[in-house]
Amino acid sequence: MKTNITEDKAVKKKQLTEQKLQVLKFWERIFKGFTNILNSPYTQIVLIIICLAMTILCLFSMCRLNKKLNVHITEEAERNALNLTLMEKRFIEWGNRAEQNVLAALKESSEESLKAIRSLDVTIQDLLDAQKRRTLESFYREDVLTAGRKEAAAAFSAGRYVTANLLYREIAAAHQNDQEARFFQYYALFLNNKMDRDNYPIIKDAMILLEKQGYTRKELTETLKFIANEAEINEGVSP
Repeated sequence: MKTNITEDKAVKKKQLTEQKLQVLKFWERIFKGFTNILNSPYTQIVLIIICLAMTILCLFSMCRLNKKLNVHITEEAERNALNLTLMEKRFIEWGNRAEQNVLAALKESSEESLKAIRSLDVTIQDLLDAQKRRTLESFYREDVLTAGRKEAAAAFSAGRYVTANLLYREIAAAHQNDQEARFFQYYALFLNNKMDRDNYPIIKDAMILLEKQGYTRKELTETLKFIANEAEINEGVSP
């Protein structure tokens, strides 16, 4: 029994070995046939023709691709140039509009400035004219007042106290700070009639006010003393 099994294994092994050898011989024949084909001059010619055909096909494909790329690049360049032209045109239009706006604003500002300057010139001229008129009026008034002072002083020295009172009143009204004119206004009123007690209150108030303002004069002090003495003598009269 064991002998039979061993023989079967040996037979199968032998069969497998023969199959392997047959396969190897088959591939060996195929390789030799392919080698013979490659070594054949006709085969080499065919291969050369195929290589040339493939080379030509590659060159043709590259030319077509290069042409397409050139067309694409040209179109892209034309589009970019067109975009740049449009952008340049828009920039120029924007610059022109901005320039026009600036010029219009400058023109408007210049017109307003000219109007303001003209108005200022008119205002300054009006002020100068007014100042000139006031200066002339002041000179005229000063001349008149100077003449009035001379006339008042002459009237006072001549004992025409009523006239002196009126003239000094005008001078005091024109110059509120002229303390001397106000003093002689009331002093002339007092000297015109020292016993006129009706004038005592206004004379006394005016001279006291002058004293408070720092005006001092011997005649002022004597006038106030005289009114005070008269008030004491005549108790019925209010000073």
